[in-house]
Amino acid sequence: TDARAAAPGQPGGSAAPPVHSTDTDAVVGGVTELTVSMAEVGGPSGREVVVSARLAPGVATSDVNVEVEGTSVVVMAGGRSRAASLPCAVDDGSASAKFDRKKRLLTVRFPVKEW
Repeated sequence: TDARAAAPGQPGGSAAPPVHSTDTDAVVGGVTELTVSMAEVGGPSGREVVVSARLAPGVATSDVNVEVEGTSVVVMAGGRSRAASLPCAVDDGSASAKFDRKKRLLTVRFPVKEW
């Protein structure tokens, strides 16, 4: 399943500290930074997972794809990919995305999957 940057706005909430460290070792496939964190929200689960990907200059949002497989997320751009672990299962069908052009930051919010 994928969530694209053209998805509608994001739900409100305050950001919690990242649960995984930021991966900034090298520029891979147009993604210069990939961060996964948890946020408290007012939705049904009360929590969501926030995936932030900083895109290199020249990468178009139409060339970016975000896929969730189990508790992993993969961000693909320019024919290459970067992956990170998610802290829990998410409802990828209810994801929302936003792209900040000035910061070149794609933020995808996934509600925590209820069991």
